Amino acid sequence: MSKYQTIKMPNGISVCIETSTVQVNPFAFNEWPWSGKRWPNKASTNQTYLFAFEDVSLDLVDISTDKGDKANHDPLMLDAMATDCRTILNACLEGCGRALQAMFAVNPYDAEAKAKDAGWRSGENAAHWIAQESFGGRTRDRDMVPNARRFLAMLDDGDPALYDGLPSNPLSGEYAGDVLPMDVVMDALDLNGNSLDSMRDAMDALDMMGAWSDFENNLCTIYEDAHNERMLDVLASTAKGIVDNDNEQKTNA
Repeated sequence: MSKYQTIKMPNGISVCIETSTVQVNPFAFNEWPWSGKRWPNKASTNQTYLFAFEDVSLDLVDISTDKGDKANHDPLMLDAMATDCRTILNACLEGCGRALQAMFAVNPYDAEAKAKDAGWRSGENAAHWIAQESFGGRTRDRDMVPNARRFLAMLDDGDPALYDGLPSNPLSGEYAGDVLPMDVVMDALDLNGNSLDSMRDAMDALDMMGAWSDFENNLCTIYEDAHNERMLDVLASTAKGIVDNDNEQKTNA
């Protein structure tokens, strides 16, 4: 939680923890930063709105302009704004995990599941490419079966040399077009580059950057682990199929 009573956030939002109010100035009407949401019937305005909530329940108490007048925008838009303002106040009070759930309408565990699924698919694609080079179509016929047997033996023995010969960091960015850590985060949270930058700015403004960085790193670790696990599984299955087929041919000969 921020040590400050008033927190100024990117794109025209400020939060006062002491009074449980969220102020939305005209800049926020130009771009709603975190999730790319658009308020219904959004219109340009020169007004600054102040949303007030109960201290405990966070129920909406009042919406007024900076001059204390009654807000006169479309009720649907004001309701959407109030929901988002409650979200931001919750984030300030309760931390990064709540901010993720509320600002993005995404459960952090769902984001982790998406990162794992993406890593799984990446590992499978990498395995098919490696198999072609090691004991597949790009290998001399006479080397296919010995290479497959050698791979399985090294895998069974836990030979470190096996892992030295496999790509261990799928997020290294070694080659052009490789998946990068920020790609994993954006995919898991359905963000683009601009909204990811805005989210980082928001977390920095909320003094949550440490927690946010930990969350990003966790998504990348989940991706890497799933990638490596699936890559080995597919390689082992492919190599075993080659060896089994060779054994069957020898038996029937």
